[in-house]
Amino acid sequence: MNHRINMLLGAAVGGALLCVPAQAAEQAWQHALTAYVVGSAINGTAGIGDLDAEVDMSFGDIIDNFDGGIMLAYRGERGPWSFTVDLAYLGLKGNEKGLGPLGRTRVDIEADQLLLTVNMGYALNEQWSAYWGARYWDLDADLSVQVGDRVRKASASDSWIDPIVGLRYLAPLGGKWSALAMGDIGGFGVGSDFSWTATASAVYQFRPNVQLLIGYRHFDVDYEDGNGADRFKWDVWEGGPALGLAWQF
Repeated sequence: MNHRINMLLGAAVGGALLCVPAQAAEQAWQHALTAYVVGSAINGTAGIGDLDAEVDMSFGDIIDNFDGGIMLAYRGERGPWSFTVDLAYLGLKGNEKGLGPLGRTRVDIEADQLLLTVNMGYALNEQWSAYWGARYWDLDADLSVQVGDRVRKASASDSWIDPIVGLRYLAPLGGKWSALAMGDIGGFGVGSDFSWTATASAVYQFRPNVQLLIGYRHFDVDYEDGNGADRFKWDVWEGGPALGLAWQF
């Protein structure tokens, strides 16, 4: 699986780089490195084998059960072309309790999630650019469902790659402010059945080479693979307020 992942990511990046024309290659690169956090809530269904559980974790739940995380993005621009790498890792735990028709219920979930996005873009005009690439998902999940006195547990891990296509919009708002929005769709049955992301931010240039980003980020994925005990399902949306700091060099 890892060999296949490396081949697919390599093909996506290598093929995109081959598209850069000679005149763009003569121009200097401009770089930006962004560290950011997303106050994500998670809602949907996680399934392992024949065991399904509803996942409904607010931002507060994730903060209370935060195991660690890192979110970094790099963007390079040369002429109309751009290259982006975005890495997001989140470890979390959570539980829900309630009273159902069969008695006391409790759902515990522990998950480690890694998202790596690599894309190449081309400016269509001063505001709009199109991009294409791949997003790698890696998930490790443990589920425990208690109904009454009966407890069932299951663990699984899975990874896949979604090809993606998207649009990016950047325009000045006046003064030191600008608006940034981007969104893409992917999966198409190659990795997940379907996935999409959207980000909208207000950008403040408070130093010549430093920007503050304040906005919202949303991920949605519908993935299911395997049968019987090997079945894994991750049909969730994740989203919340985002805050980032970008260094330009």
